[in-house]
Amino acid sequence: MLIKFTSLRMKLNLLFLASFLFLFLDVQSQIINELSDDTSDFPLIRGKIKNEDFFIKIDSNNKNAYFRRANLKYQLGEYASAITDLNQVLKIEPNNPDAYTNIGMCYVFLKDFGNALLYQGMAIKYEPNNATNYLNRAYGNTENKKYKEAIKDLDKAIELRNDYTKAYANRGETKSKLGDYKGAILDFTKALNLDPNYLSVFLARANAKLRLLDYKGALEDYNYALKTQPLINMQSFFLNRGKAYLELGDTLNANQNFEKASALVPDSLRVFTNKPQ
Repeated sequence: MLIKFTSLRMKLNLLFLASFLFLFLDVQSQIINELSDDTSDFPLIRGKIKNEDFFIKIDSNNKNAYFRRANLKYQLGEYASAITDLNQVLKIEPNNPDAYTNIGMCYVFLKDFGNALLYQGMAIKYEPNNATNYLNRAYGNTENKKYKEAIKDLDKAIELRNDYTKAYANRGETKSKLGDYKGAILDFTKALNLDPNYLSVFLARANAKLRLLDYKGALEDYNYALKTQPLINMQSFFLNRGKAYLELGDTLNANQNFEKASALVPDSLRVFTNKPQ
């Protein structure tokens, strides 16, 4: 049974406002790092760590083994332990930019932004023409809510590599956080021109269009995303898609989307595992 238009809008207000705070963090995380709530490979990863333990026991100066073990620990979310291994890499090779950037990313996830920026800055010092170093520092600045600094780093990443899809996507998302939705859409569109299958960017662009009250344009992106990935199960996706339908007067489709959203776990309760760059 369809609910009345007034109660439908009330339902929208309750659900949409409750979840919208988590919407952009969700999309940002998808853009910067692939997300997974699958822990089924954790035993395999721990087995690989034991292998690296063996190599390090044989040769305590095995830089590559420390690096591999740190990356495995990173995948498990054991950031402090990964930092310990990466510091061993730096003892062996003090100017290794990859060690600095990975330590920086670990500190980002530990919410220690001071050390994160320190180590990411060191990575840039030793490898100033590597666009990925600026992308990673931008991520640290974004997580620390220093959005203007993040955009400067993303500008530099794009200057160094003008086909850097992820840099355009992340800059668009950062502009969204600053309320520059028109600028965000331009960056999202550039990212999609480079990679037409970048699903999370379609969602981000749709959200920006929704903020600009371009409901038809938002629906085009939401519907394309759903056609491309029929198994989308983000609550915020169906809430926002439902809002777009509602504002266009299509209460039938709006209701269907809100019902779908109400049956899903809120995005804020999903388990995200950040994979290394």
